[in-house]
Amino acid sequence: MKTNNENSPWLNQYKIDGISNDLEYSDKSLYEILEKSANQFKNNIALEYFGKELSYEELLNQIKVCAKALKSVNVSAGERVIICMPNTPEAVIMFYAVNAIGAVACMVHPLSAEGEIETYLNETEAEIAFIVDFCYKKFQKIKEKTKLREIITASVAVSMPTATSVLYWAFKGHKKNKIAEIIGKETISWESFLKRGRNDNKDYIAKTAGSDEAVVLFSGGTTGKPKGILLSHLNFNALLPQIKEMFHVTAQDSILGILPLFHGFGLGVCTHYALSIGVKIYLMPQFSLKTFENMIKTRKPTVIVGVPTLYEAFIKCGGLENVDLSFITTVVSGGDTLAPDLKRKVDRFLSDHNSKAVIREGYGLTECVSSCAVTPITNHKEGSIGIPFPGMEMKICDVKTKDEVAFGEEGEICISGPTVMIGYLNGESETKKTLQRHSDGKIWLHTGDLGKMDTDGYIYFTSRVKRIIITNGYNVYPGAIEEILNSHPDIESSVVVGVDDPYKQQRVKAVIVLKKGVKESDVLESIKQLCKKNISQYALPSEYEFKQQLPKTLIGKIDYRTLEGAGVANAE
Repeated sequence: MKTNNENSPWLNQYKIDGISNDLEYSDKSLYEILEKSANQFKNNIALEYFGKELSYEELLNQIKVCAKALKSVNVSAGERVIICMPNTPEAVIMFYAVNAIGAVACMVHPLSAEGEIETYLNETEAEIAFIVDFCYKKFQKIKEKTKLREIITASVAVSMPTATSVLYWAFKGHKKNKIAEIIGKETISWESFLKRGRNDNKDYIAKTAGSDEAVVLFSGGTTGKPKGILLSHLNFNALLPQIKEMFHVTAQDSILGILPLFHGFGLGVCTHYALSIGVKIYLMPQFSLKTFENMIKTRKPTVIVGVPTLYEAFIKCGGLENVDLSFITTVVSGGDTLAPDLKRKVDRFLSDHNSKAVIREGYGLTECVSSCAVTPITNHKEGSIGIPFPGMEMKICDVKTKDEVAFGEEGEICISGPTVMIGYLNGESETKKTLQRHSDGKIWLHTGDLGKMDTDGYIYFTSRVKRIIITNGYNVYPGAIEEILNSHPDIESSVVVGVDDPYKQQRVKAVIVLKKGVKESDVLESIKQLCKKNISQYALPSEYEFKQQLPKTLIGKIDYRTLEGAGVANAE
């Protein structure tokens, strides 16, 4: 049996870095946290979007109007509301407005396929959806199969400055004119929706407890099947003092809002934490290298948070070659393993451009909102994902027995602490498998990731228990894609694997065995269409390879290693 110090050896690093482990967590709602911050920093800029600024006071006022508008369309406390938007001011406003009235914000990726959207709507039983206009056709097609009664739409151009908005519509808007005509007949525009709030005087602020459900984020769960992850107000609010201790970001900082709001880190850290302390957020609705370069040069954000592929692009930015980056103080990578060589290149790039920051690698899951461990400032160990956040505990357990293993031995990474989820939406059996009470009386999140812990409490990720592909920082679960492929009448069997990609880290590849007598040329297009209808754009296979049979290992299991190393066929 380990001693208390052995159970938490990372506490020694806390002493070195001056990190407190004695934290208090707010029992307030996310809206109340934002309201307090907005009153304290009302003249600070909360959001900047293509050069147009919104102060904390203005943001709070718009949230209140939006909250009243939600009450005017009869959204009640506890009801789930779909938000399917990129990073825009409207998405932030709607998120906190939903929270203010005691409803639950269900965050959906705008690139989700029709079938996924239908599943999300039915799993949440949502009757209201706030969506970006280019998603409208997908919602329209499946609306009758759901309980959806009201769709509110907004363009990404709503909050752009006039000149930028004109350019946007000139270059992209013409493609959406026909959609706009249909939308006008069957949904509420953002502007019309807010008018209802301005004319409504009903009470709208709900009283909620920290343990109440606040957000649903969608992920693959531990089995790879898409699941809604139920997160409470406390789950998000517990992050606030934890992030404060680990990163020392203050109201004088500004953050580049690249990670999306439907991503745990993007919502929990880059948005909620930032707004809770008066930080300025530069919102980017989608990533482009040119815009990224321009934002760095002209806005000078002090904090950058992204996935490894962002930093691959960062160090290759020709437009930053002669730029002084001394203003950058905090750089964090998450969403996928950061290769040691890439860390060295990023650190060198920052140093060569006069920044004292070093890239810090975080580790976490949506099941605990976002990151729950990070490499410390003063003692980086190559290959490590760092030490647990204060208030969080991590241990390595034997996959079969669930007993804690010795330092240096491989096992499943398990997490306990206040950011661990309530459970899976409509997934009682999977929740029981993932959240387990151990002999110490605590609830532990079984991550499905394998790793080791050294005697200093540093965690080393080694591999995954569950099959998973990570492309551009997004989790892709092969089993879910295989289920869709195997529903095609001409497919006998299929396997989905990840293959190495110099930019995305991995890309998705489908290996297919057709039924006897079926020709590849006759069915390839219909297979692609099936995938496009049911799989998110970021998770679509980039390769389709056809085989007479799937390779097997000596004991008869599918040989994934061989498939991952096979050549390209029918690449998109």
